[in-house]
Amino acid sequence: MGTHNSIPATAAIATETMTLKTSSYSISDLREQQQNSGAAWLVFLKLPTLSMGVYSVPAGTNDRESHGAHDQDEVYVGISGAGRLTADEQEYDIETGTVVYVKAGVQHYFHDVTDDLTLLVHFSPGSRESKNKRQ
Repeated sequence: MGTHNSIPATAAIATETMTLKTSSYSISDLREQQQNSGAAWLVFLKLPTLSMGVYSVPAGTNDRESHGAHDQDEVYVGISGAGRLTADEQEYDIETGTVVYVKAGVQHYFHDVTDDLTLLVHFSPGSRESKNKRQ
């Protein structure tokens, strides 16, 4: 068997300046780091072709005003909780295990969040700065 290296959640964000070939992350460690930071958005991987982060949307949220189109393709993966995502006038139920793709430039937002929603988010291409940064 090969060696398995895991980067702990407390390690620095993997960035394009690193010569990263492989990496491993624990969702529970990332969620703990995000919760400890008090931020809704935690980036843990930022490369020229891919960025990843954990995004939390509290129950009762409708982020239509604060969330919008990005200049990167996105994939949302439900980790926990329940809510809805509207993208390009199409509504999607989001819960644990749901995967939704949103093309760059498509207006989208989360709403009807009934249980605190946590999502794994993939941006591609990765390291370009988005006009709509997450807060």
